[in-house]
Amino acid sequence: MARLCSNCGRKTHLFTRTKFKDGILCSKCLKTFSIPDTVGFRLWAKNNSYQAVTRYKQAANTSETKTNHINNKREIPNPKIDLSEIKRYLKEFPDCESKGDKRFNKRTGYPLAKQSSIERSRNALVDMLSLTSDNYYAEAHYSNKIAIDNYLLSIELPFFHAGIVAYKQGDWDIAEKLWLSVLDIRPTNVLRKLEIMYRKQQRYKDIVKLYKIAQPLVRQYDSLTGENTYKFYKTVAILNDEQHKKEDHSVGVIRYPSKIDSNYLRLLRTAR
Repeated sequence: MARLCSNCGRKTHLFTRTKFKDGILCSKCLKTFSIPDTVGFRLWAKNNSYQAVTRYKQAANTSETKTNHINNKREIPNPKIDLSEIKRYLKEFPDCESKGDKRFNKRTGYPLAKQSSIERSRNALVDMLSLTSDNYYAEAHYSNKIAIDNYLLSIELPFFHAGIVAYKQGDWDIAEKLWLSVLDIRPTNVLRKLEIMYRKQQRYKDIVKLYKIAQPLVRQYDSLTGENTYKFYKTVAILNDEQHKKEDHSVGVIRYPSKIDSNYLRLLRTAR
């Protein structure tokens, strides 16, 4: 009778599985449970504690040797990302004025979020900027798609979260610029934020244009990373021009140069 493997979820039959106290493992997982975080390793270690320690040390040494070989012999540094604009913005605080129980940005006239919410977003951005990036080229030798996705995230996340800070501080023009500058990297994330803001500004035609610009970018992202974000893109209702019954205040959508290093991306795609 077929059962499900506790580690990978595959169907496994009587002659190709091993039963433990807390579950069963298929023959494939039994050969690849050297990673100590897997269910397979933990199940096996309960019955074979001494061998588990030995197996883990061997696996760790092998992994370290392979990583050192890649880093020492084939290391290529990550391309630098210009974050000076974000760091400069973090040093500034907008002038605001109060109207009743609400605060507004004096320069733009747009509302500010609660100060506690602004502080949380600013602190999260500061912590993010302090993180050290992995060696994506070394990662690509294990998985090209994961390395590419991590590289793209390292570019997108600072600008995405800086845009959130700017939006909460009423600097909607700055938020729009920050988000649009990384639209080609992870389009679906940026689309959600920009659409909300455009609707509040009554920029309905700009929403239509934004989605038309994003469609090939979503396809491109999915082809690079193996993700299926286009599924989300298709489920989002896009306004048609004839549905703009309300007054429209569209001003156009600016296209910014890509921040992706195309030569480095090509290296990640071809790494073996």
